[in-house]
Amino acid sequence: MTAVLYALATWFAGDLLHALWLWCGNRCWERTVTRDADGILANAAAFTLQGSTRTAILFVHGFADTPEVWQLIAPRVHAQTRATCRALRLPDVGAPLRAQRNTRLDTWLNAIHDAVAELRLCHDNVFLAGHSLGGGLVLLAARDNPALADGVIVFAPLIRVARARSPLASPEHLFAFVNRAFLFSRAFQNPFPAIINTKDGRQFPYARDRFIAFAVYRALFEMTRRLAAVAEPDLCHAPVLAFLSSRDRVIDSAAAERHLSRARIVTTAAAGHVLPLDVGWEARADEMAEFVGKC
Repeated sequence: MTAVLYALATWFAGDLLHALWLWCGNRCWERTVTRDADGILANAAAFTLQGSTRTAILFVHGFADTPEVWQLIAPRVHAQTRATCRALRLPDVGAPLRAQRNTRLDTWLNAIHDAVAELRLCHDNVFLAGHSLGGGLVLLAARDNPALADGVIVFAPLIRVARARSPLASPEHLFAFVNRAFLFSRAFQNPFPAIINTKDGRQFPYARDRFIAFAVYRALFEMTRRLAAVAEPDLCHAPVLAFLSSRDRVIDSAAAERHLSRARIVTTAAAGHVLPLDVGWEARADEMAEFVGKC
């Protein structure tokens, strides 16, 4: 009995110390960043490239990321298609840690639906494009509402987290344990670096959320559960173009390929997870522009 009490006391003490470390780290980091009047990181703002046609593309970024992930592909696709290209910032992304605690999956999905509805006011055709978490979200949104999009383009879509992220247990089960066992720590430090290094040696430094609330992870895993509950061929009824990497250690590319059996799938071994920025992004942008033009 004494050993059990000692173990529990040690666990709670470690949890408390970790929570204090997170609080101090977040306070120090906040002094180094610039936020706009709404409290959003300066680099995290949504952007729109206005087109001259009746076609629009809504771009949705991934987990722990910002609309800046589309800084190369969106302008190139815009130039080729003359479509309106809008990069959405998911609600609570780039916001202070306290605001992230309100994150819900339905809030993200509603933001996508609202953005599409706004684009439909002036465009006859609307396409959804998403990277990683954003890829899973646009697939789920299109599945829930088959009339939402005229086509879907996904880059390394998050259908299931790769086991490489958590080799001892499934990432979802590991987080479920941590979510229940941690009483004081309700956030993790961002697992991804502040500088994205591509396989050909380019660097893309931009400030993104340094600390991520548990609520964001809960929304992410709720999305993967809802996607996994769908019969594989029925994941999306709209035409789908999917880009995958065999070197991806963030998402389970095999699971994504199985769930997108009706899609046109383009696989690379040259790039990593951040396909909108990594090696071959030009060819992916060209393929995307051609897909939009044909649908």
